[in-house]
Order: sequence, then C-alpha cells, then structure tokens
Amino acid sequence: MTDNSIVEFDPFNETFIQNPYQYFDSLRSLGGFSFTGNGMGIASSYSDVRNLLEDRRFSVSPSPVSGLHERQASRYVCADVARQVLAFMDPPGHTALKQCLSSVYLQSLRSLSPDIQSRATELFARAIEKPRADLLREFATPLATAIISDIMGIPETDREQVRIWSRSFFRMFNLIPSIEVFRQMNADVGAFRSYMEKLLQTRRKNTLAKDSSVDVISQINCLCIENKEIDVSTAIASCMFLAAAGNVNVDSAIALAIRNLLLFPEKLEALRKEPELISNAADELLRFDTPTQIINRRATTTFEFKGKEIKRDTPVLLLIGSANRDPAKYMDPDVLHFGRPQTRNLTFGTGAHSCLGASLVKSQLSSAITALVSTTRPVMLTDEPQSFELRTGHRWLKSLDVNCG
Repeated sequence: MTDNSIVEFDPFNETFIQNPYQYFDSLRSLGGFSFTGNGMGIASSYSDVRNLLEDRRFSVSPSPVSGLHERQASRYVCADVARQVLAFMDPPGHTALKQCLSSVYLQSLRSLSPDIQSRATELFARAIEKPRADLLREFATPLATAIISDIMGIPETDREQVRIWSRSFFRMFNLIPSIEVFRQMNADVGAFRSYMEKLLQTRRKNTLAKDSSVDVISQINCLCIENKEIDVSTAIASCMFLAAAGNVNVDSAIALAIRNLLLFPEKLEALRKEPELISNAADELLRFDTPTQIINRRATTTFEFKGKEIKRDTPVLLLIGSANRDPAKYMDPDVLHFGRPQTRNLTFGTGAHSCLGASLVKSQLSSAITALVSTTRPVMLTDEPQSFELRTGHRWLKSLDVNCG
C-alpha cells in the first residue's frame, strides 16, 4: 500500500454530512480506490463501485467486529434479525429468498394496484394549502408510508409507529455514531420484531380461516404455512425489512427531488413545458442526489485490486453518491439534465443485490414530481438552509420547509 493510497475520511464530519459531493470529487481524483488510515477501503469512481458491487469476493454480511455479526445474535436483537435480513445475506441463501420475496412483492403490487398519482396529488394539494409547509413531513413521508403500508397490509393505527421503528431499523446499514445510538437501535428493532411477530400470528389465524388477503404480510405468511419456503424467523425479518425500506428511504428520495427542483426553478419550468420528461427526470434526480450514499461490503478473501492489496475481512465503502457524479461516466455530472441519455446510475445498486422495490420507488417519485409540476400555487424554498441528519450511509433531510402562495 503506497502513501498516496491513504486518505482522511470522517463520515461524521458535519461539513461532509451537509454536502458530500466536494469530498467525492477529491477522492475520485486520487484514482477511484483508496484506503483510510485505519485500513478501510473506499471506492469512489463509477467503474470501481459498479465492479465491486458485482464482485463475488465481497460479502454483504456484517464484519466480525460489528455488533451486528451473527456471533452477537444471542446478545443483541439487531444481530439476530440481521442474519435473516435479505440485505445481509450472500448467495445461495440470498438468491432463494430474493426470488421468493420478489414474487410475493410483485403479486401484491399487481393485485392491490395502489393509485399512487391520486394519493400524491391529494396529499400535495393539502400540504400547500397553508402559507408555509414542511413537504417532508406533510407530503413525502405520508405518501411513502401510505403506499408501502397498503401493500404490506399494515393497519392504519400502527403505521406511524412502524415508520418510527423503520428509521431505527435503517441504522443497521450505517456506521453507528455512538453506543447510545446502537442501544436505542437495538431496543427499537426488538420492539419492531415483536410487533411483526404478533401481526404474522394474526394473519396466520386469518389464513387458516380461508382469508384471501393479497397483501405482502399475508402472502409471506402463506409461504410459511403451506409451502414451508421460508421459516417464521426469516418471514418476520423479511416483513420488517420490506416495511422499513418502503417507509424511510423513499420519502427521502421524494424530498431530495423536490428540493432540487425548487433549487433550480428553470428545471421545474422545463418539466411544466414538457411533462413527458417526468419519468426521465425521476431517474436523473435520483442520480444527481441519491438518498443512499454509501453501501458497505466486506472482503471474503485477500486479493489485489488496482495494484492495492485488499485483505480478508477488510470493510470497503462503496460511494454510490460519488459514482453517480463521476465525470468519467456522465457529461456535466453536477448539472441536472433531463434529456440525458439513459445511462444506468447506481442508486438502486446492481447485480444480485439490486433494489427489490426500485419500480415502486420510481413510480412514487414520478407521481410526486407530477403533483409539483401540476400545481398552479407558487411553492418556494424558505430562506433557512436545509440541513441533513447525521446518517453516514444515507442523505436524509431533516425537513423541507417551503413558502406557498
């Protein structure tokens, strides 16, 4: 490892949290792959991130020194849940479970056919009735929560609590800033698991009573009872994962997209003139400012990559946000261009671990953009700067305050 391989990286630095893109630019200028002083690998170029996402020499399972590692399962609830969550599984277990969940998820989506556009239009109109609104809490979050809850089959009375637990659940995919945050995450994941276990038990009684519900939780429950394709513990963890993923990262994607359209009003006006570009705009906005900034991997063997040795069990951070702004892949990557040729971005990953709910996310995002484009009521960002949560792997706004009218 040469001296110029070492870079400084503090994922909890406030400047980095608020704007990671300048740091990403400097990392890519070093060649796309580097190491931190403590030996952690960082991939920042599009080609390196994509190649390593698909490299079978990497595992998605937690590091042996992590509190989420399977040997901690008897000590921490979150570790016990993590070993049964799709996002932490490697093939062949991951392959079989993803096929099973994909089938269930798509069947529920087709059967329930949620009217996303009508819901988005209604929620947006209600949010901007007042002179001032928080479009994260009053629009993006209610939209994402309503859609995934309908598909999953989560009762109306429980949806807000499930959303809160989902926020803690997603801590499992970040570097944890303190032991206090870890303990709170562990407690919330435990409460979430207990809730989902009871909900599955209720659905099991309904299934035995010949209830023909087509929501995701009911269908996963049927797989446990009839086909034995997945065990109960995996069913509980899978329902937690799908509910959490549909709740918290989706609302952030919507909020970021609206923020960037309001930051660049000429882009919003372009969509009003050419609404047929909205689908392309959704893809481009996800590339430009993605809610998933970093994905973690762990080397399962020692090997050489770009002339540098990656040792077994070395954690490697794949910087999705940096890859999506790589000028070697995208012309003028720091500019929103809705007519950009359809070059695949890495917001939803690639390969075996690509996002299961990508199509649903894009549908919600397109519907949210349509609601904004269609309104005749002026909507503008307030003068106060927007700030982001202390999340090392995700870019989540704390709020999205706007003036209306």
